[in-house]
Amino acid sequence: IALVNNMPDAALEDTELQFFDLLDAACGDVPVIVKLYSLAGVPRTERGMRRLNSFYYGLDDLWTSQFDALIMTGTEPLQPTLREEPYWGNLANVLDWAERNTASTVLSCLAAHAGVLHSDGIERHRLNDKRFGVFEFPIASGHALTQSMGSTVRFPHSRWNEVQADALESSGY
Repeated sequence: IALVNNMPDAALEDTELQFFDLLDAACGDVPVIVKLYSLAGVPRTERGMRRLNSFYYGLDDLWTSQFDALIMTGTEPLQPTLREEPYWGNLANVLDWAERNTASTVLSCLAAHAGVLHSDGIERHRLNDKRFGVFEFPIASGHALTQSMGSTVRFPHSRWNEVQADALESSGY
């Protein structure tokens, strides 16, 4: 599995560990190899760059590697629109690569917003107020990964922007 971790430096290592723990719990006795990547253009401190230089591969390695799946996280955007971010071109290239070269892609955080923007032109919309709290979501029934979870799950979440449900539904989501 390729993990393209674009979280800010303060969350970089914690994000790695969270995904390692999730994959370990989900895979049981099936061995899983995770290779770490990050997009060039994501703002980094000296400490963050040391971590990337020590444990992460460059995207040139991704283009020539084979993976069963890709997981990509997001980062806090600094520009008015995602397409103006310095990492946008690399992000779009990774999404295109994943579509052609993996069986499954999981987009976490802002990467999900970027995915629907790149694939279907669906823009994010700024909310009037920041939304935060613990939100309840219905569980997709009939899937092996969720069969023991009950009918809902609760997740902490905060956001200033959102992708509107009607735009997603009109694109077949």
